[in-house]
Amino acid sequence: CGMMRRFRTFSSKKTKSLGARLARRILREQKAESRGALVIGLTGPLGAGKTTFVQGFFRGMGVRTAPRSPTFVILRRTSLKKPKRGNLFHVDAYRLGRARDLETLKFREVVRDPENIVLVEWGERVRGVLPRTTLWVQFEHGRTAEERVVTFLGHGRKKPTRKRTPSY
Repeated sequence: CGMMRRFRTFSSKKTKSLGARLARRILREQKAESRGALVIGLTGPLGAGKTTFVQGFFRGMGVRTAPRSPTFVILRRTSLKKPKRGNLFHVDAYRLGRARDLETLKFREVVRDPENIVLVEWGERVRGVLPRTTLWVQFEHGRTAEERVVTFLGHGRKKPTRKRTPSY
């Protein structure tokens, strides 16, 4: 996924739908020879749609209960019923003082395990401990209260760029 793709959503339902689409695509295309967890770093300001996207992603992975925000516990694990992956981890790095604080949660072991999928809200705050293969997704507020701009930046440590955006 080296190509940048940008979407506009105009409701939380559409943002959830975008998260579910990514999850289903991952389930279809997952490579067994992966060297570690699939890590997705979510960036953007408060209220820009990160948690809403995660809720849709969980649904797309076949998880029927809505994920609770891990804001105060930092990391939450959900077992997946789908055969391709064992665990879905939801990390909220908002309250972390520094990236190394994740190490107390055995985060390195989590990202080494190819059976895991890890979504990291506020991923930019812990960029230094995320693998280079992290898929980055940036969230921004749009022009209206409901509009969100969601940009899939690809893998690595890319910086966002501005472009015109199609609606979703």
